[in-house]
Amino acid sequence: MTRISEEAAPTRHDATATRPSYGRIGRLRYLIWLCAIYLVIQVMSVVWPLWIALWIASLLGGLGCYAVATVRRVRDLGLSSWFALLLGLPLVSLVLLVLPGTRASNRHGEAPAPASRKEWALALVLLITTLALLVVTWIVVIGPAWAHYSAATAA
Repeated sequence: MTRISEEAAPTRHDATATRPSYGRIGRLRYLIWLCAIYLVIQVMSVVWPLWIALWIASLLGGLGCYAVATVRRVRDLGLSSWFALLLGLPLVSLVLLVLPGTRASNRHGEAPAPASRKEWALALVLLITTLALLVVTWIVVIGPAWAHYSAATAA
């Protein structure tokens, strides 16, 4: 019986390099994805009267990116990808930001690498920008619309 040396042994294929939906992501990277997707959709919603096709494309692309990020985050928890259908609901997905993933490798791959300082800085900038945009949206769009609705129903 002959032994196969480590050099001759087949190497394991790294599927994360070719399939973006494969693997796991941690909470911080999931937050980065959520904020980035929201910002792109918000920016495109400002210009949608000019380029409706571009807005629809950004919305569909954003939903696709959201689905991929949610599937990868659910896999980090060690759950089946089907849980992404339940946990992928917009407000329910905030639970995915709180629950820690499994520290060891699971059936979906190795544990994600710890976040770097650049990722922490990016997350902070995106989170502040997202919150600021939410406040501006409330002040400029939702607040006046609510006031108009309240005045119309009171009369």
